[in-house]
Amino acid sequence: MNLKSRDRVLKEEKEEEEKEEEGEEEEEEKEKKKKKEEEEEEEEEEEEEEEEEEEEEEEEEEEEEEED
Repeated sequence: MNLKSRDRVLKEEKEEEEKEEEGEEEEEEKEKKKKKEEEEEEEEEEEEEEEEEEEEEEEEEEEEEEED
């Protein structure tokens, strides 16, 4: 194998490795983004549940006050 073809093969291997690394990084970013979105959704759901509970408590208190 002469030097030119060896260099070409090494260059191609390096480019392929870089592409793989970029693909892995993109995949990691997608996973992080998805995880973050899921966490945000959970937080929103928890907040909504808390608000509903507060509203129910307020309604119960108002009903109790009306009964008195």
